[in-house]
Amino acid sequence: MRKITRADARRHLPRRTSGQNKTDGGRSLIVAGSSKYLGAAILSGQAASRIGSGYVTVAAADGKSLRDHLVRHPDFLVRDFDSSLIRSNLESEYSAIAIGPGLGKKPAVRRLAWRLIRRLSRTADGKLPVVLDADALNAVAEYYKPSDGDFPSSWIMTPHEGELSRLLNISAQQIRKDRENSVRMAQKKFGCTVVLKGDRTLIATSKNLWVNTTGNSALAKAGTGDVLTGILVGLLAQQVASEEAAKLAVFLHGLQADRWVKSGNDHLSLTASDLVDRLPKDLFQLRAR
Repeated sequence: MRKITRADARRHLPRRTSGQNKTDGGRSLIVAGSSKYLGAAILSGQAASRIGSGYVTVAAADGKSLRDHLVRHPDFLVRDFDSSLIRSNLESEYSAIAIGPGLGKKPAVRRLAWRLIRRLSRTADGKLPVVLDADALNAVAEYYKPSDGDFPSSWIMTPHEGELSRLLNISAQQIRKDRENSVRMAQKKFGCTVVLKGDRTLIATSKNLWVNTTGNSALAKAGTGDVLTGILVGLLAQQVASEEAAKLAVFLHGLQADRWVKSGNDHLSLTASDLVDRLPKDLFQLRAR
């Protein structure tokens, strides 16, 4: 197992030169949000934009409700998450896709999420990187069968221990006792990069196992995972490879929590919105030598 260092994270930070434009930042699609969980969609969308994605589109299960919030959040586009989205030519429209934050527990939406996941895993040929988080992972846990085969190696799954227990059909207590073996099992089962969130976040690929060296209990708050998903898809949209995007995202995410506490803030007070608001300075601090 190898530790993620500051040098590892900095090595793959995207850059934008004076001759480039927003197209060079890539196009992120985030399938997220419902009437009950619009915040997850907004947090993910803002994080993707903050990390450098040139265009960000959020496809929500309740697009109308999300559009009502655009006066306050004008940084991304909105479309509906429905069957027409699945039928559209996503490979030509987007550079990277994230699926899951705040989609909710409605059976119809979960089935729709699984249809999208299966469609992308079969037709995108691994060229379109995808992040599976939250309710997308619950869809995989419910519908995935071994005959479905591996997900493309360019994909990233981001479960916490509870979600991983459903994906592997073992108890969360078993996972907590042996996180290293559990994340390896998930990577072997699904074939893609797996990020097991929590204390000392682990990243498993087919060749490597990484452990994060940043972060603290300040991140134990609703919405912080949605921010991580936005950072991940934004990095993938800028053509950062999946393993390197995972390393950079979790290191930066943890660094934000560390800097929050070192700045004189109590660890109980960090919110997901704080992460989004502080991302420009924390990103600059990571880039600085």
